[in-house]
Amino acid sequence: MTRIYLPATFATLTTLHNSGEVSASGAHAVTPTLRQSYEGLGEEDLEYVAFCSAATAAFGRLADDADSVSRRVVISADVPERAVKVETGAEDGSTVSLAEPVTSDRVAAIHVDGQEAADVVAAAVTALASAAQDPASAEKALDEADDFELEWYDPTELPQLVEQA
Repeated sequence: MTRIYLPATFATLTTLHNSGEVSASGAHAVTPTLRQSYEGLGEEDLEYVAFCSAATAAFGRLADDADSVSRRVVISADVPERAVKVETGAEDGSTVSLAEPVTSDRVAAIHVDGQEAADVVAAAVTALASAAQDPASAEKALDEADDFELEWYDPTELPQLVEQA
């Protein structure tokens, strides 16, 4: 099994709750490229790097879904290794694609920004939209949002999270 980290939104959580599966496009995992880039790091640290890449990618998901709650979501799931394909040329070295959707029985945990992060995350999403004109402001906004740790939820808490959407 391979642990993947899927950047998501509350709309994604609603889809997972209603249909029992979600598309795994743009997932992140510990890959050979990531291992090479961070030579000397242990497995747990490499997983944290992949997780952080997914949390950063969640800003893009929020930008694409203006109606979603302004809080990052990362779904951690254990999927068959045979289903994971490393995306070559990905800048972060952790991007993977999956040959199949992620089903709810594969979800190991759900990570969500706390309510107190919503305004800062919304500001970061807005700053990203104008990053080409003002990259320094976008980077500052992302750094401020990254100061918030995502909260951990058990997969059985999915219905309660969907209620927050």
